[in-house]
Amino acid sequence: MSGPRYSIFPADCLTDPRFKDVHLRVLAQIGTHTDNKGWCTVNQRKLGEACGKTRETINRAIRDLCEMGYLSKRDQLTKAQGRTISQYRVLMDRPDEPPDVADPVTPASQGVVTPEHHSPCDVATSQHNDLSSNDHPSLRSDSGARVCDDDLWDEYPHRPMDNRLAGTKAMAALSDAETHRLLIATKRMHQWHIEDSEARGVDPKAQLEFRMGMGRWIASGAWVDALTVPLKSDPVPPAANGLVVLASDHPDFIAVQRLRGKPVMVGNSGKATFRIEEIEQARQGISPLCKSNNQLKRA
Repeated sequence: MSGPRYSIFPADCLTDPRFKDVHLRVLAQIGTHTDNKGWCTVNQRKLGEACGKTRETINRAIRDLCEMGYLSKRDQLTKAQGRTISQYRVLMDRPDEPPDVADPVTPASQGVVTPEHHSPCDVATSQHNDLSSNDHPSLRSDSGARVCDDDLWDEYPHRPMDNRLAGTKAMAALSDAETHRLLIATKRMHQWHIEDSEARGVDPKAQLEFRMGMGRWIASGAWVDALTVPLKSDPVPPAANGLVVLASDHPDFIAVQRLRGKPVMVGNSGKATFRIEEIEQARQGISPLCKSNNQLKRA
């Protein structure tokens, strides 16, 4: 069989949110035209013909790949000392993730709390948030410091051999405020995984192989759906004043509206504020009127 049979390139490019179709095509084509030392001397015009792209598009894609760290480029003169010929090589040695090292023993880790070891509460889950913010944490976008990726990694239900580097890269593309919403979405995703496994009557560990990798889950935007997925037990607490703000298409909003028996008025944002007790009653299908009558009967 003539011609190359295989093209090898680093697998983490498949979950890189910066990667586009043209980047993958160019990287694969370069991998099929390398010498024994890994260098490709095929010019950009031929690469463009193979990929079905113009030379200008190939040039931009190669520049992007070099900046991303997937390609190495070098120039050399022709035998007649004329214009340079560019050569490219796919970089297979990707940076290793830093090893997990146990935290050192400190006074704080032994239970001694000092001012220099004090850390503020997590603004995404603390029940001492500003009471002027009456919305549910899963729907808020305000935040403080950026969420650590260790917290996300510990919460997410990982499939076997999940790529942590891909998850870190995808998270890096989010703003500080979005990382707080992402942490809440991750906690709710973990709870949904457990409830979905229970509904199927299987061990949650056995269902991990069917879960999306963390990097793809974040990069694809699928994490946003976890903010409003209906759960039997919501791991995210309501605001400190016991109020929850819900969008009109949220399952709890619909349940409360059905319980009231009339349309719920919403603001310009398309959301309405409810007491957490009313939401719990709506989830159980308990009418406030029936509840009052039952209390009178018991009295």
